[in-house]
Amino acid sequence: MEPRPGDNEPHTPGPSIWPVGFAVGIACILAGLVVSRPAVIVGVVIAVVFGALWARDSMRGVVALPVVGFAVLPAFTGQEHKTVDLGMLDNYPQDEWREVKFRMDPNLGYVTRRTVFVRYNGEGQGGPSFTLISNRCVHLGCPVQASGPREDNQRKIVRQVQGAPLEMTPVLPANFSCPCHGGAYDTEGNRVAGPPVRALDRYKYSIIDGRLHLVEVYSVAEVEGEGKNAKIKAYGVQGPGEHVDGLEGWFYPIQPQDLEQ
Repeated sequence: MEPRPGDNEPHTPGPSIWPVGFAVGIACILAGLVVSRPAVIVGVVIAVVFGALWARDSMRGVVALPVVGFAVLPAFTGQEHKTVDLGMLDNYPQDEWREVKFRMDPNLGYVTRRTVFVRYNGEGQGGPSFTLISNRCVHLGCPVQASGPREDNQRKIVRQVQGAPLEMTPVLPANFSCPCHGGAYDTEGNRVAGPPVRALDRYKYSIIDGRLHLVEVYSVAEVEGEGKNAKIKAYGVQGPGEHVDGLEGWFYPIQPQDLEQ
């Protein structure tokens, strides 16, 4: 029996719907990063199932999976946060506010300049208690101001951080307000008027060798109580205008946790 034409050629897998399903899963993941968390979860399930079936039929699927992992994984992995030295604890009298201007990364210059409102609340259960509120309005990101007297003549530079000035100004806020669109917040950062959808963001902090160190920013739904007795409903950092809790919170993308505000 003579061989038929093509019998000596290598055989390749026949047509399959697995690559199509895998592509749909990846599309859902990428769209979900912009649209909502449920879409990401659905996309991961679809991509894993169809990718496994595709890999079973063809080794080409095995090559595709790591590529997708490298493309998508960075959005879900955190990075270490550098602390910012905000000076000695003596610079913060109890129950007084300081508007502190600093640079998140002095090596990158003025573009990383930030402002935080700092109040020392006294000794708490775990040590010195501080309130550190970001001045970024959670409506559209405008700079929030302390509504009340400010003692500009008492402004001072408490230290140089790698050549960058750390400015500290005493303020007496009755509340915090946004000059752009009328957003207003109380002295714990809770929204009291205007278009903001949540409370002002806050910063985590640590005490190292008697110095206050700012760590990283996080978002807040609301604050119950005041000062060292405050109960904070905290969430991962979200962008301006984005809800962090309730049904609305599911309609916003997952944020990488290395954002610096």
